[in-house]
Amino acid sequence: MPSKLIVCGFFFLWLVGCSGGTKKNKDSPNESVSQKAGRPVNINQVNLFLETSASMKGYLTGDTEFKSTVARLISQLEKAEAKSTITNSQYFLIPQDTAAKAVGDASQLLNLLKKNQLAVGKNSLIVDIFRMLSNRNQPGTINIFISDCILSDFDIRNKSIIQEEVALVFNQFASSRTATSIYAFTSQFNGNYYPYPKGIQAYEGVNRPYYVWIFGKSREVDALNKALKEEGFKPEEELHLGFDFNDHPEYRMMNYTGKQGEYILSADNQRIEEAKLYKGDVIEITVGIDLSAFPDKLMHKSYLNPRTMVFRGKNVDGRVVAVSPLNNAQLMQKDMNLAEKNNLTHFVTVELTSLKAKEASFDLVLPKKDLPWYEDWSVDDDSQVKENEGKTFALSYLIGGVKEAYQDNSDYFKITIPITKQ
Repeated sequence: MPSKLIVCGFFFLWLVGCSGGTKKNKDSPNESVSQKAGRPVNINQVNLFLETSASMKGYLTGDTEFKSTVARLISQLEKAEAKSTITNSQYFLIPQDTAAKAVGDASQLLNLLKKNQLAVGKNSLIVDIFRMLSNRNQPGTINIFISDCILSDFDIRNKSIIQEEVALVFNQFASSRTATSIYAFTSQFNGNYYPYPKGIQAYEGVNRPYYVWIFGKSREVDALNKALKEEGFKPEEELHLGFDFNDHPEYRMMNYTGKQGEYILSADNQRIEEAKLYKGDVIEITVGIDLSAFPDKLMHKSYLNPRTMVFRGKNVDGRVVAVSPLNNAQLMQKDMNLAEKNNLTHFVTVELTSLKAKEASFDLVLPKKDLPWYEDWSVDDDSQVKENEGKTFALSYLIGGVKEAYQDNSDYFKITIPITKQ
């Protein structure tokens, strides 16, 4: 039985320089990581690996969404190469085990897709493929892997073992500071499916998941993710791990928009200083955050709003009043310049009602309260077509191992804003 697995990868972004404060306004003498991250990114090499073992044939038969997505991805990579975002692209097929067979170029691979001439092999073990990709993990290189990610060699009675096996492989990715993006799609599937633990089922027009994994250095993968999405890359779900900007995205407080109360901002717009807050008064602040690398669904107002954004104060009381994307934030022009310079995408209005000490701080946190999408996409018993449609056998254990290796944070993000009382 063929095996695959894939995870995809949300997430996330870096930010640019700093701007002046309300009263104090001097440039930082040292270039920050954010400023460095704002420079144009060039990716030396992109390798695309398409798994074509026996269980993938159903995606390649007929006019399927899978073939359209793969063709569009190839075209997007070639466009990025034409724009010099990518220096060179190469394409490989994995019909069996970990033997990667090079395809001449993008045109040849598109032609094989169009004419249904992709050679389909026998069995490929997903964990072994990830080991192979780990060995190909080189500086300046991004590897893309496309597969249905079915763990055909997985005994469901030993769930923890496969998760730890996956974690061992991805420990190498995490320790080398390699970021992983996992994108989930679904497609019509026409062909044989191989359920656990054995057997063959004939599917016709059944909706089946597949996944696009992207591996590389945080900054390079983020740049490619954005370039792909700008060109219409639209996954149904996504997950991003190992990004430098994931847990603590960049932020700046606005100098003018929504300003109420007595305080000034530090030169980098990241601290509140000389705050005065008497009983019955309030301080109101607008905090801009760069969330451009986070999944689109996560940034929708139905999820990102004053009810889900948590205020956690230390020696300060307050609350989140509003959360708005840039196009609804109604920024004053000078603040708009600050937002554009730092690529700020969302703006949180915060109200402080009491200060209890000379030094204080508050966190803005977006907790993970929802059921992870990959749990819903996973199935332990794939023997019945009806229950199996739209599901991937043992996916939750696969991604569970990846998240274990990356020590994924329990919150989507947290930013901490210091306060000094006058």
